[in-house]
Amino acid sequence: MRFYGQSWREWMTETPLVAIRACVAMLPRLEATEALRGAEVAAIGGGTLAADVRTKTLNRWAREASTSTSSRPAPRPTVGRLAHLGIGMVTRPRRRPGSDHAE
Repeated sequence: MRFYGQSWREWMTETPLVAIRACVAMLPRLEATEALRGAEVAAIGGGTLAADVRTKTLNRWAREASTSTSSRPAPRPTVGRLAHLGIGMVTRPRRRPGSDHAE
């Protein structure tokens, strides 16, 4: 079992059961992804890939390793976008500077 961001004790005693179940459900996919990556590493290291496939693989790895997660900034959150994600929003009246009363 893998433990993300906490010790194993915190993971088992403080992590919600739904998160543990989701992790367990994703383990086969994660392990398969890691196995495929291992096969790619072995193929590149062993020189068994065609030059074009090798280049494409190395370029993909370089993109994945880059620090930028997006070439454009994230869109500004709006009430509509937040609602689409299931996030409710409460609007409160603005406070006047130096006052305890709302405008």
